[in-house]
Amino acid sequence: MVFFDVDGTLIHGNTWDGLLHHPQLRGYRRALLQLSTAPRYALFRAYLLSYSRYLGGRIRGIAGLLRGYSPAELDLIFAWLVEDFLADEYRQDVVFRLEQHVAQGDHVVLISAFFEQAIQHMAARLQAHAVIATSLELRSGVATGRIRGKVCVGPRRLDFIRTYLASYNPALTLSDCIAYADNYTDAPMMGAVGQAIAVYPDRHLLAAALEQGWQMVAFPPPRPRKVRRCTQLRVQRLA
Repeated sequence: MVFFDVDGTLIHGNTWDGLLHHPQLRGYRRALLQLSTAPRYALFRAYLLSYSRYLGGRIRGIAGLLRGYSPAELDLIFAWLVEDFLADEYRQDVVFRLEQHVAQGDHVVLISAFFEQAIQHMAARLQAHAVIATSLELRSGVATGRIRGKVCVGPRRLDFIRTYLASYNPALTLSDCIAYADNYTDAPMMGAVGQAIAVYPDRHLLAAALEQGWQMVAFPPPRPRKVRRCTQLRVQRLA
């Protein structure tokens, strides 16, 4: 069984940020969301809030934007997100690896903090077999603006995976699995599976991958070395 993280791994950027560009979700609700999450983002940037907790709050906030929508309406919104907005955002080298796993008969699962219904559209596009993601709460045929259960992020992903393995094939264990991810928040998942593959890793995951000997799809591009202007002036004067 092979797990592919979505955001930053299969695609550039984030699915949830793309959703905020949908014409139906613009307006005062989106503005309120941005204002309400700004303090949490500031805490995250100041290293006072973990990425998992920041993202969990972000996903819950975006769920609020979808309050009152029916499953059919949500389906149209998520189809637009996956097929139109994100059409040019797929990492083709990683998608190729996914296609290779499918071709050789592996069971491929997309795993994401985003909403299950949206990731199901992506799975259909990429011919993945299943998804593990965050569930929107529905009541009386419409979204309540809340999530059902927990956000599928960070160490909690291991709980989601174990539940899925138990329902799919109880004989399978984490050591039988492969995981692709880009973010250090997925280090617990990657450390638990039989084979971990870091994809364009952030600096913390890169350090963990080098320490643990995990495979790499690609290193992040090196930052250009900056030369201080005063040094250049000093060289000119000496010349």
